[in-house]
Amino acid sequence: MWMKFSLTNQKLNSLVPSTEESASVIHIWGDVGVGKSTLCYGATLSTLAQEKRVIFISTKSHFKTARFKQMSKNYTQFNEYNFLLYTPTTFAQQAEIIMNLEFLILEEIRHLKKTSIGLIVLDSVSILWHLEMKSDALYQNTLRALNTLIATMDHIRRMYQIPILITNRSVIRTQNNRNFTQPASNAVMEYWGKTKLKIERVENPAIREIILESHPTRQNLPESIFAELTDSGFS
Repeated sequence: MWMKFSLTNQKLNSLVPSTEESASVIHIWGDVGVGKSTLCYGATLSTLAQEKRVIFISTKSHFKTARFKQMSKNYTQFNEYNFLLYTPTTFAQQAEIIMNLEFLILEEIRHLKKTSIGLIVLDSVSILWHLEMKSDALYQNTLRALNTLIATMDHIRRMYQIPILITNRSVIRTQNNRNFTQPASNAVMEYWGKTKLKIERVENPAIREIILESHPTRQNLPESIFAELTDSGFS
C-alpha cells in the first residue's frame, strides 16, 4: 500500500517514501494555516482511492468539509463508507476514540481475516489537550494521558502496519532570553513521532517549504522541498 501527499509533486511524496510510511508515527507540525490539514487530506484521498478505509480524527472546531470536497474532485472516486470521520469536542472523547481503535481493527479482522484500514489521522493532537490544562496537577495528568494515547497509536502502527499521521501546532518558548518555536507537547511527540515534518511559510504566500527534520533511518537531515498550495492540495 502506498500513500501520496500530493497528486503532482513527486519530490514531496519522496520525502517519506511508501516503504517508510509505517517506520514511525509521522508528526506534522507548523504554524496555524500553513497547510497541515491539507497535507493530511491529500494522504487521506490517495488512500481512499486505493479502496482502503481511513480513520480521521478531527479535534478542530469544525472539519473543513468544503476544502476536502474541493480536493476530492481531483482524485479517483471512492466509497464514502470508507471515510470514518470522528469529531471529538473534549479530550475525554478524543481518548475514548483512540483507545477503541484497536477493538475496531480486531473486529474487522475477526470478520474479514484482515484489516481494510490504510491510514489513521489525528488532526490535531494538542487542541483538546491544551484546553484540558487548568493547573499544574492537571497538566501532569493530561500529559500522562496524552502519552498513553500516542503510545496506543504507535502500537497500532507497529502491530498492523497502518501509517499514522498526527498534526500539531507550533508554540513559542523562551530560553536564555531568546525566543524559539517548537511543537506543542514536544516531549511526548519527540519520543513517539520519530518522523517529523515541519511546514513553513516563505516569501511567496502560495508556496510552502516542507522540511523532513527527523526520521528513524534517514541520514543527512534536515531535507526540504517546496510545494504550492492549490485547489488539489500541494502541487
